[in-house]
Amino acid sequence: MEAKKTFKVFHFKSAIAWQTARRGTMTNSRRPPVEIGSPPEFKGTEDVWCPEELLTGAVNSCLMLTFLSFAERRQLEISAYESSAEATVENDGGKYRVTHIQIQPTVSLGRESDIPFAQEIFKDAKEACIISNSVSAAVELLPQFEVGKQANARGNRMGYGGTDPKPDMAQVRDEGFMRQAIRLARAALERGDTPVGSVVVREGRIVAEGIEGVRSEKDFTAHAELKAVQDACRNLATRELEGCELYTTAEPCFMCSFVIRSAHISRVIMGKAVPHIGGVSSKHPILTDAGIPNWPPPPVVVRGVLEKECSELFVP
Repeated sequence: MEAKKTFKVFHFKSAIAWQTARRGTMTNSRRPPVEIGSPPEFKGTEDVWCPEELLTGAVNSCLMLTFLSFAERRQLEISAYESSAEATVENDGGKYRVTHIQIQPTVSLGRESDIPFAQEIFKDAKEACIISNSVSAAVELLPQFEVGKQANARGNRMGYGGTDPKPDMAQVRDEGFMRQAIRLARAALERGDTPVGSVVVREGRIVAEGIEGVRSEKDFTAHAELKAVQDACRNLATRELEGCELYTTAEPCFMCSFVIRSAHISRVIMGKAVPHIGGVSSKHPILTDAGIPNWPPPPVVVRGVLEKECSELFVP
């Protein structure tokens, strides 16, 4: 009989002490005290936090933190996040309760092409948010996006970031190797295969190549990335490719992501995103998830290099 999966149980505590009138202090042994009270709408004052605001803030902050966690796992780089929230309290069947909470986050992204990716992460974050899943009120999430609004001081590990139109040397280098992958993708397209091409680079030179061949070779495992990794292992006489970079015109699928991680590839540079079955932008980001136990660390992923040219390969 299959063993039943077990999950961790967590406990969170707080204490309340009445002070005066309709006011009190909320404490926790590890946190600064917070003064609380009734809102003016219920015979309180405006100078302290009320439970309705704390509930609204809890949903707002939990959604932000869940989004940031998912964005980090899937390597979506953002430069700013701000969010406003408003809760509606109304009489429902003779009792007042919070019936609706509207969350309006504004996220700054490096590229316009990241917006669909960010929207998908927001959708998943809402489904996974502990606090919003714990309230009966309807939670409405209305995200907005800005592009290039503010540079990220930590740098953009997912792309090139910033707003400077002048490409740096890393960008020029990545685009050069990606153009070779595009040439291989065109070769795949000419023989009736999906237009995906991949190259493996070590110490600034191409050591392996892969051309998609699922249809022409009648082999479901003949993906360009997998063939490039196999070629690199043969050429370098090793099964561990630490220090190598993989350039590919399309986001690696689950199968290729497994191979890339297992081969210890250090950096993956991709063109077109594949949100449904991709190892980075899908709901199962196995290429970038650092939380998978007993597996090599994820590679650095650079998304969107020559994305327009790579995407045009898929246009009939």
